[in-house]
Amino acid sequence: MSLECIGSADAQRQAAGLHISLRKNAQRENLMNHMMSLTPEKIIKILELEPLPVEGGLFRQTYVSAESISREHLPDRYVSNKSFGTAIYYLL
Repeated sequence: MSLECIGSADAQRQAAGLHISLRKNAQRENLMNHMMSLTPEKIIKILELEPLPVEGGLFRQTYVSAESISREHLPDRYVSNKSFGTAIYYLL
């Protein structure tokens, strides 16, 4: 293999890397433009958030563990079983 062929392959790899980098930058710029156009109202609609009466703000539960801790193993202040974990979106 000659040095000319190696240089050519290196140049092709560099050009391909530059193309990927430019594409990623364009995708990043599109995402940033989209994010900048989001209003609180749009976020609330997209995430389907609902008012949280006692604490205030808006939320939506997105996950509840299938497993739970039995009420008998919890302090007296708990009146029912509690999930191992939950996840929510919360917006103030």
